[in-house]
Amino acid sequence: MAQTLPSIDIAELTNVVRQDQRSVVFEVLDWTVSTLSDRSTVNPDGILRVSGHGRDSLGVRPWSVALKIIMKPETDGEPSHLGYWMREIYAYDTGLVTSLPGPVVPARYYGTTMHPDSAWLWMELLTEATGSQWQLEDYAFAADQLGRFNGACAIGGPLPDAPWLTRDHARVWTSWLDFETAWQQPQVQHSFPARTRVRLEQLWAERERFFTTLDRLPQVFSHFDYKRSNLFLRQRDDNQREIVAVDWGDCGIGALGGELVFLIGASAWFFDWEPADVADLSATAFEAYMHGLREAGWQGDQNLIRLAYSAWVALHFGLTMPASIAWTMKEENRADLLRLFHRRPEDVTPSWMLLCEFTLDCADEARRLIAQLDLA
Repeated sequence: MAQTLPSIDIAELTNVVRQDQRSVVFEVLDWTVSTLSDRSTVNPDGILRVSGHGRDSLGVRPWSVALKIIMKPETDGEPSHLGYWMREIYAYDTGLVTSLPGPVVPARYYGTTMHPDSAWLWMELLTEATGSQWQLEDYAFAADQLGRFNGACAIGGPLPDAPWLTRDHARVWTSWLDFETAWQQPQVQHSFPARTRVRLEQLWAERERFFTTLDRLPQVFSHFDYKRSNLFLRQRDDNQREIVAVDWGDCGIGALGGELVFLIGASAWFFDWEPADVADLSATAFEAYMHGLREAGWQGDQNLIRLAYSAWVALHFGLTMPASIAWTMKEENRADLLRLFHRRPEDVTPSWMLLCEFTLDCADEARRLIAQLDLA
């Protein structure tokens, strides 16, 4: 992507860099473009670093900003659909994400420029206060901050109702990684133990019950991609830690507690946390999330949060696991597997099987809670 970029307009770049440097007279002297991250599943070539040197009255100094390029699809699609390509742009341009109650905050946003085939989002370049490998206490902090954020949104007034906010996230996601299509492949079925096959088929048969349950639970505005690779833990000027979340392209309305699916399940699916230890992460993160919710002032029934989390994680990483396994079996996907996970396909599958078993245990818990709360 960096080699095929259209020319960057110097006036546009200067406006961005002046915002970043907080200097209205900053002059850009030079710049280069490089890939910032290649771990995106949707847009692996479009996350870039633009860096260079510039000067103002304080002298010459280096600068760097992030550029996210979103390619325009052939058709725009429904604004509320999970894959709607303009959502993150609207989330910033309308001021929605920059006016959220915190403590989770977005990256500083410097504007979007539209091109015939794409949209360019300019943002601050974020760096971690810790190493790239988070420890359990870092996930606990992220979960606590998420609970405070979700709690503040839940008690802060009416839900936002913009037409471009995603809805029906779980249904759409499971339709993309369709169980039935993958399950028709004998080699996929046979990769699961017999007992696991029975449990997956049971979940498939009960999926509508789970979807309906999620719709009936308390709803809240959510980021909906709150996984390790989209989170930056940094130190503020007052020496307090904070979580900065990037990639708001899936944000929308869903069951309160659903955000944990991504912090726990997606972090394990991408191997930022070992799937073999996902139960430990789940226990710690859920407790921290509930603490954050209570600190924010949300005083509802904890079982409702537990149900949202357990039902959603079963759908998102259990029901879709056959399609994920089918994807690993295709030779043409081998390079993507190595890029995304830094592991060979034969090493990915056993770990994902452990994650699948965990999600099916969550499905069992969801069934018990549905009966206990009389939500059947």
